[in-house]
Amino acid sequence: MILDIFGTRQAAAAAVTLLVDVTRADLVELRRCLRLTDRAAAANRLHRMLGGLAALGRSPLIDDGRTLLAALRAEDDKAEPAAILGFAARLDALLERLDTCPVGEAFAAIDAIDDRKRDAILPRTCQPAVPDHAAA
Repeated sequence: MILDIFGTRQAAAAAVTLLVDVTRADLVELRRCLRLTDRAAAANRLHRMLGGLAALGRSPLIDDGRTLLAALRAEDDKAEPAAILGFAARLDALLERLDTCPVGEAFAAIDAIDDRKRDAILPRTCQPAVPDHAAA
């Protein structure tokens, strides 16, 4: 999908690099919001990150983020800081894969956001340890 938007791998790679940088900054801010127990600001930051990630296509990670966002907005207990931090750790792992893999492999990483497919698609060099999201 991102290749369709930007037309060339070079332009898409630049967009992915920007997305990684902005999302990392957003994660720092999200964690700050959680420390301050500012649920509204955390929801706004999570909404912003999910909007950027949507350019990469659908994934279980994004679906999980949307569930957390809805829970944050509804002040539901499912949006406990531990659950949000678990999501953030999974997102950090994706950003690391996108940041460290060559361009072609980075696009495979996007397609492999679902951790169950990651081993079949990515070479070992682009597979940092990823926390088990089922336990998060």
